[in-house]
Amino acid sequence: MNRGGKRENAGRKSKAEEMKLPLLMQEVITEDDWIEIFKAIVTDAKAGSFQHQKLLFEYRFGKPTQMIIGVEVEAANKKPSWFEDVVSDEDFETSPDLE
Repeated sequence: MNRGGKRENAGRKSKAEEMKLPLLMQEVITEDDWIEIFKAIVTDAKAGSFQHQKLLFEYRFGKPTQMIIGVEVEAANKKPSWFEDVVSDEDFETSPDLE
């Protein structure tokens, strides 16, 4: 079934159409609601939810750039110097996601 070509409702929506949802959200979701939502995300992240941790990291620091592993695989597997200050081996042993 070919879906190419011109047809009704095809293509990108207009900017006005795209802005309807954020405006609607602004009317419906209060600042207190957002605070409650963010607190729930943080709580789940602290409880070990990788999806929530990833979400927070990506919003705080941005998505990581893709690393291409070349000839020096050993160098790619080497921990950065700051890594030991942030994460210890014990953290990996007690993580619920790795059991």
